Amino acid sequence: MISYFAMNITCNGKFIFIICAAVVLAFFVAMDTHLYFALQRISLVHQEPPQTAWSPFHPLSVKLIMTDPYNHYIIGPTAEYFDDLTGFSKTFYFITPNMISITHVIMSLVSARMVSSESLATRRGGILLYQFRSWLDDLDGVVYRSHTNRRGQYQSNHNTLGYYVDIYSDIIGGIALMFGILFFLYKSLPVCNGNKVYTALPLTNPEKGKNGSSSPVTVTSPNRVLGLLNVFGSNERPAHGYTKKFIFYKVLCVGLCVAIASGTWDKVVEKYTYLYQTDLHDPLLEVRTP
Repeated sequence: MISYFAMNITCNGKFIFIICAAVVLAFFVAMDTHLYFALQRISLVHQEPPQTAWSPFHPLSVKLIMTDPYNHYIIGPTAEYFDDLTGFSKTFYFITPNMISITHVIMSLVSARMVSSESLATRRGGILLYQFRSWLDDLDGVVYRSHTNRRGQYQSNHNTLGYYVDIYSDIIGGIALMFGILFFLYKSLPVCNGNKVYTALPLTNPEKGKNGSSSPVTVTSPNRVLGLLNVFGSNERPAHGYTKKFIFYKVLCVGLCVAIASGTWDKVVEKYTYLYQTDLHDPLLEVRTP
């Protein structure tokens, strides 16, 4: 009985998802707690460069602290440790950060094409590829800091071509992903363009008839806009569809939110960096400070 219960729990995808989410959340809470105590012991202005293996807690900067936990504790460290273990930036010294940025732009375009596919496995592969693109986005910073002997200094250098290449590479990657999602929704969501028969989305269960067989849902009113398939639980009731204009508007809003957040984040970090990482004993600051 116990083994049967355990087997059912193990096979339950929701249970596995909850366990994984709880583990990740506990990991982020533990790392943030460590970060809090690390901030009590150090000064953001006066820090020595790392002498041993890189750590997400030393040296610290405002930009690193304001980075989201996923990038701070997973993407960033794996890129740094990869370079430490393989000597990538030194061995392949001819590979510049801009070359890596252009590579992850190409990967984002391929990922967007995969995300727009009707195959669930292909879409999952596209998401994994886009996550690898995000990892390369951190790797180009690691390579840049290694080539310029600024290891561990997480601060943007606004006076270089690479800074703008990196920014526009991220923008292009984000736009490509939004278009991939848009094309997928155009193909998969019920669009209001006449009386048609639609089947369920890949991650939804089709309606079950009385004999246990699956049956599609018929759209009986082409003028109704709205809703998802299989919402009502009865094939006699009409399923609603989305207009392409409505889908485009929703994806555009999400894309604009991401673009505005990405465009303003670096400016906000720059202001906070000036506020918290400026040496107050600088004679010029003492003259300008009332």
